Amino acid sequence: MSNIQFRISLVSVPVEVSPLKLRGYLRAEAEDIQRKATEHSLFLVRLFLSERLLFAVTQKKVDALLDDIVNKYESIQRVELVIVKHPLDAAQMMEEAKLANEDLKLLLEDAKAVSESLNSHNDKTIH
Repeated sequence: MSNIQFRISLVSVPVEVSPLKLRGYLRAEAEDIQRKATEHSLFLVRLFLSERLLFAVTQKKVDALLDDIVNKYESIQRVELVIVKHPLDAAQMMEEAKLANEDLKLLLEDAKAVSESLNSHNDKTIH
């Protein structure tokens, strides 16, 4: 567990991305994330999608697209969909980055606690 590097990647779909271009945009973002990955990287992607775009594409199609991304790109473990009124600006993305860092700290603390618990359990069963 100590070799795994957890990362959160934030993606806000810009207003100029049309429903017809959403699939290509998200695949390009996923490929970029995968390129940044190391052998031991696990990414959680937080996707900010406008209501307008979601309704134009439909929830079912967005869900299928996100499932395809998780299945195709091995370093992307999960995509969290966050519906927003409008695409996020730079200040909003900075605030979301702060929140993501806090979430990442909690995730790492949980992973460490699980690892220690498993090691403690293994030590007890060995003796």
